Amino acid sequence: RTLSLNHLVREGAVDVAHAIDLDVVTSCADAIAAHARVLVIPWIPHVGMKPGPEDLATWVTRVPALRRLDDEGRILWYDLRTARTQRGGFPIVQAQYFSAEAALSLLALAGARVVRSLGVDGGTAYSKAFDDIAPTTRLANRHATFDLQFRVIARTIMATRVDYAPL
Repeated sequence: RTLSLNHLVREGAVDVAHAIDLDVVTSCADAIAAHARVLVIPWIPHVGMKPGPEDLATWVTRVPALRRLDDEGRILWYDLRTARTQRGGFPIVQAQYFSAEAALSLLALAGARVVRSLGVDGGTAYSKAFDDIAPTTRLANRHATFDLQFRVIARTIMATRVDYAPL
């Protein structure tokens, strides 16, 4: 099974496209529609790198790409730890710095026991395939390095015993 983070969905077919930020959904709307079986997004998506002002139910009425996916039954949502409120009754998905943290948390909560990643490697650079978005998205949350994500990933591994490693 495959799960893409953010703009990676542009590169080809995946089972699940994951995005925390609403701008990823709007900028990748055609790719998500064409390449992903489902979109997984927080109940309170981020806007401008922080929890947004509206919940997913409201965004579905305002964002045509979300409306289409919702009409097709292709949206799954979760409560993200960063949100000011939780919808409740479900486990809270952990993420502090980057979306890979939430993706691993989601997979572990869903029962995955073995997870292998490509491109979740720390540092400060993107793959050349993302040169077009790097100036506006790379480390846009003002963290100095992607290495920070490994703190939260380690906590998820310890809490869930998921077998996580780079492919």
